Amino acid sequence: MSDGLEIIAHRGASTDAPENTLAAFKLAWEQGAHAIELDVHLSKDARLVVIHDADTKRTTGVSGKVNQQTAQALGTLDAGDWKNARWRGEPVPLLADVLASVPQGRRVFIEIKDSSDGVVGALESELGECVLEPQQTVLMSYDFDLVKTLRERIADREIGWVIDRPWKAPRLDKVIARAKSIGLLHLCFSNEWPIDTEMVRQVHEAGLQLNVWTVDDIKRARQLEEAGADGIITNVPGHLIQNWTTNHSP
Repeated sequence: MSDGLEIIAHRGASTDAPENTLAAFKLAWEQGAHAIELDVHLSKDARLVVIHDADTKRTTGVSGKVNQQTAQALGTLDAGDWKNARWRGEPVPLLADVLASVPQGRRVFIEIKDSSDGVVGALESELGECVLEPQQTVLMSYDFDLVKTLRERIADREIGWVIDRPWKAPRLDKVIARAKSIGLLHLCFSNEWPIDTEMVRQVHEAGLQLNVWTVDDIKRARQLEEAGADGIITNVPGHLIQNWTTNHSP
């Protein structure tokens, strides 16, 4: 594995532990991940909570819109039992608690799933209060308008645009042009894109970095490294790191 390739744990070590929980993030660090990726929504009382879906049903078993519940109420839900009884009692965490747990020299990619009023202000506040250096946090979203607002208002952080599957997204040249027009640093492409050396070259020549989601296959991960990708977002950081050189012919 090259020194420049960043292994980013998708919702933490989410194959082995319940996604978007402190347990999953702790396990990702233990497995050697360089960074974690997580999702945030705004609670009823304007706190950023770490959860992928807008509803709590899938990961807690209790139906309810995240934005209609307080952060305290969300914190009482069990976000671990659905995965395995071993993880019973894992709460839906606050973003502030996750940021406080990031080790020195590691990073967190924050995907904003919620574009409602107040999200950017809440991010400004929580990032301003946390102890992490600006380079330790990357903010990103599918929503280009939200990405643009993040770039304007939180200028000291790296900002990225999450690019959907190629049949749902603009052409590569248009993606690059839009990203450059607002001064982004990261493009985060779905693994369904035909990512090769030439595509990476075009992104890099535009002054952008290229990350890929979601990559769990070691062969594909090696191909992306050889193509020059900057980061791989994976559900299995430990598996990739432990098996990187196994049966790998130069």
